[in-house]
Amino acid sequence: MISLLEEEKEKKFSSSGEDESTVGLDANGSQGSSSSLLQSTTTTTTTSLNDTNNNNGSSSSATDLTNNNNNNNNDGDASPGGSDTTMTLDQLFPSGNSSSGLNSTTTTKKKKKRGQHSNLFALTVAPNYDKSLEKYKPLIQVDPSLELFSKYKSQSVADDSSNNGTTDTTSTGVLSTDTANTTLSKNMIPLEIVEQAKVIPGLFLEGFLEYYQSGLFTDATVICCSKEYRVHKLIVCYRSGYFRRVFSTDPTVQVHTIDDKAPSMDLCNLDEVFPFVIDFLYTGKIEITQFNVVSLKLIANLLDISPLKCEVENFLVAYVNEENVFDILNSAIQSNDSAIKNICVDSIAFHFDTLYGKFVDKVFKTSCDDTSQKIPLDIFFAVIGNKNMKSNVNELRVKIVSNIVEQFIKEFNAMENIELFKQMINAATESKSLDLNLAIKYLKYCDTRGEELHEQSVRCSQSLAFNFHFLLTSPSSNIIYEILPSSFVELLKYDELYIKDEDQVYDIACKYVEHNKDTLTEDQKKEIFKCVRYTYLSVQLLTKLKQDPLFISKEDILEALWARVGRLEGKKVDESIYSLRPRKNRVFIYEKDFDTNGILYWLGCNYNQETYMNPIDRGLVTVSVTANYEVGKAQDLISHEPAKCNLVGKANTQINIKFETLKIMPTKYTLRHTMSRDGEALRYWTLSASVDGVTYVDLIVHNNDTTLNLKGSTGSWDIEANGNYYQYFRITQTGNNSSNNNYLSMAGLEMYGLVHRICEE
Repeated sequence: MISLLEEEKEKKFSSSGEDESTVGLDANGSQGSSSSLLQSTTTTTTTSLNDTNNNNGSSSSATDLTNNNNNNNNDGDASPGGSDTTMTLDQLFPSGNSSSGLNSTTTTKKKKKRGQHSNLFALTVAPNYDKSLEKYKPLIQVDPSLELFSKYKSQSVADDSSNNGTTDTTSTGVLSTDTANTTLSKNMIPLEIVEQAKVIPGLFLEGFLEYYQSGLFTDATVICCSKEYRVHKLIVCYRSGYFRRVFSTDPTVQVHTIDDKAPSMDLCNLDEVFPFVIDFLYTGKIEITQFNVVSLKLIANLLDISPLKCEVENFLVAYVNEENVFDILNSAIQSNDSAIKNICVDSIAFHFDTLYGKFVDKVFKTSCDDTSQKIPLDIFFAVIGNKNMKSNVNELRVKIVSNIVEQFIKEFNAMENIELFKQMINAATESKSLDLNLAIKYLKYCDTRGEELHEQSVRCSQSLAFNFHFLLTSPSSNIIYEILPSSFVELLKYDELYIKDEDQVYDIACKYVEHNKDTLTEDQKKEIFKCVRYTYLSVQLLTKLKQDPLFISKEDILEALWARVGRLEGKKVDESIYSLRPRKNRVFIYEKDFDTNGILYWLGCNYNQETYMNPIDRGLVTVSVTANYEVGKAQDLISHEPAKCNLVGKANTQINIKFETLKIMPTKYTLRHTMSRDGEALRYWTLSASVDGVTYVDLIVHNNDTTLNLKGSTGSWDIEANGNYYQYFRITQTGNNSSNNNYLSMAGLEMYGLVHRICEE
């Protein structure tokens, strides 16, 4: 409902003062009320004008044009069809200065006495509560002069007077259908734009509280904690599903008693909080504090007040912290409030690195404190498998969670309790928090139970896939050859298999077949080699297999070669075909400075499919700087070969790098000094990274680092792996160079680590 409402009550106006009034001329030239606007639209509009001719301006008259879909076509005055969807600025925001409009109007200005206010109008959208989203829409004060309206007022629309003559209007001031469909006046605003404007409502800003407090027109009594509350059925039913059910089931009910002895109300200070909840039903306002938040949530649940539930949950999200989360969780467990429990679970998972000690204590009840409540198993599994655990996974967290998993399986004898084992494995693998040793251990156990634990076997294989490269380089790598062929096939099929390249997959398949040659059938061997994506093998290996194929036909080799040629020609890869789909993850391992194992070199070779070209020229990397180039260009900053590149002197110069198709968890990076000169080598700088290009974290800070000296000299540095992937990187010079000025000299960059593909190659 869109309404034009008076923002200030008429009683604030001086009873003897004069005010502006707008008088409209009807079709016969006689004076008529300007409130007869837009009767044909499907939008509700309310306008109030001072009647300066009656009662010395102390009274007001208002005409409500309501949105009634049943009456759209009832008025003969409305435009045909009643489908107009535009309003004029003059109609929306009456002004004494406006003489233009669709209806013929005249404006009379009268001198205003000091201190006297003019009529103020506000555009209102109601209701503000979105039931589908279970939250309030944002309310924003809108000034008609702001850009939402001014941009439409300033639009130049061609005047079609040559074709249509003068604009026809009805006596209600609305464009006729023919004209409205062909042209828009310069100050017409589409109603869909008007409907986007949300402002604080004025008419019912205080709700109906005064009627509740005075007891006027009440038609029901609610009893709570032996206290009676006289209420209005219509109002309490509007916001409360509980009262709606009570009074709609039997409309004759005059008295209703709320069961304050229900188990869910044990933690609720019902007698103290209930009066404020009744006020909320009338006004939509309530004060939420840390002391009443749990009680309010319990009452909101009992009375089924969705707006209040949402506001309480929003408060909790902002209020819950590391100090109080377990206390609030205890209350939620006792009251069985799932919403509050979920908020607490999210918070514990988010702060797991600092809270895991208390968490373990409350799960296994190792503390001597009898007042400490034990966390139920469903909460335990929810924390371990929480999305925040997955998003913030790191090496330390994986180690901690793996220890907790092992302790849980031992304490609860989960190997014998299959349901507990399933829940534990599901939670740990969901958050990618199971380390290699446990993943292999439980994978082998799942294989012994067959179909009963097939899902958990697949999940453990997935954990191995995420850590596949580290498995191959670990001392216990041979354990991979001991898992069942079916599990090994599942492992090699994963798109997320972390590998150096597809040649590595072929190599591990050969080793597995060789290790189990006495037990594998021919069909099993063929199934294993089908997991290799041959079109992504190196040219050398493909050529070798073409001459001497092993468990694969020459036709399949040729198909892989043709697919490779198609990619080189720019043809789109059909990723629905498993063998043609590129792996999402890769590992890049450093051997020496500016070798051919780095990420930027791989991109320069178009994912190792073509000869090297600067990745900027391929559109796979974007580089920007905050200083001008003295010599060189952006391509030289990340060049694989030595180059000359210098940025002119400027404090805190930054080089920003964006990987267009990748997210990277870096483990090492390499820089090269410019070939221009020996001096001006970097000494103080930082390498930072960002997920979104807005918030950056420092990965490594260099203070008086003397690695780079002579022109073309290089250096490499390890980066502490923190488990996070980044798309944006930044090099910032934080101090003077070796020549004691702030020129930034750099002509080469390479990075190594784990890569995740974020779009089609």
